Amino acid sequence: MSSTPHPGTRAITNNSMSQRVLALAGLIQALAQVRRIADTGQANAAVLTTALDSVFRINAPTPADVYGGTSAVRPGLMLMRDYFTNQARDEQLPRLALAVMQLERRFVRDDALIERVQNGIRAQEQVVERVGSTHPDVLSALGALYSETLSHLRPRVLVQGNPHYLGQATVVAEVRAVLRRADAVFLDFFETFIDPLEAALATKSTHTIGRSHSAMDKPGYQHRIEAVNFAMTHDDGASSRELQFADVILVGVSRSGKTPTCLYLALQFGIKAANYPLIPEDFDRMQLPAPVRGHASKTYGLTIAPERLCEIRNERRPNSRYADVDNCRFEVEKAESLMRREGIRWINSTSKSIEEIAATILRELRIERHVY
Repeated sequence: MSSTPHPGTRAITNNSMSQRVLALAGLIQALAQVRRIADTGQANAAVLTTALDSVFRINAPTPADVYGGTSAVRPGLMLMRDYFTNQARDEQLPRLALAVMQLERRFVRDDALIERVQNGIRAQEQVVERVGSTHPDVLSALGALYSETLSHLRPRVLVQGNPHYLGQATVVAEVRAVLRRADAVFLDFFETFIDPLEAALATKSTHTIGRSHSAMDKPGYQHRIEAVNFAMTHDDGASSRELQFADVILVGVSRSGKTPTCLYLALQFGIKAANYPLIPEDFDRMQLPAPVRGHASKTYGLTIAPERLCEIRNERRPNSRYADVDNCRFEVEKAESLMRREGIRWINSTSKSIEEIAATILRELRIERHVY
């Protein structure tokens, strides 16, 4: 069984420990490549090619065949040895690997999603034979496939690095390529806006960090930016670090309005807001997510009408169990029961604006707002 979120997971039938180790090594070396690019701006072409080539080996019988041979995952095996002997220093890499494996578990449960991903990959096979898996056209097609199929999966995978390198177009392109290979939830805010602006203005961006306006020197501006960074780092349960510094922690079912509310609180008032989704595992235990326990005094819930939730989810995953109205009704009922049991106050976001929701949270939790 492959430990990587690969569309050919089900074709792998050899469950021996050695095969599991090879699969994990392939995942580890791909994520290490992401970390290396983000920190140093340098890429290992061989590792990058190995990762992208593996996408198109859907029916490979073993992990070794997925990656083109045991020797191709030697960097990952060496990294695993270093971790098992306490010689590795990158504490972020195991967390990234765990997050991606969590995504894989959710991915393989959805037969329809697996089929769509496989069909999208096969549609690019002839192009890959012609130009190679690392060609920009192939990367663009894989990115589009990801957006159409995998963007709903959680948890999000956050990559941190040296801002100097993450501001360089070539480095960003390589990070995008490897993250898309990993089937991680990959959101590139700048690509959405910069590319159309470059085309309209016939001018290339310098990708220089910090060249904005004089507000960079104002404490109020810095305070809000810190709050926004906190909200993004702690979005959708992506991180539990420094949760004690949160002013508020929002909980609720997926697509109930937690993320936009957190960002609004951060940008408008400098409020450090985190949010955690309530998922079936929480309902089975009838307990809040583990990192949230102990923070009840600053936890606030969002609920939503099941019919409206069904409409919102159908825009992302039409005709899926995730968007089924009965499933939405079940999740909302369980979430409200859980919040009631834990003594968590909540607001129904169905007909409320973000401004109204934020004002209610600030008032009921008596959070001091900053006016800018």
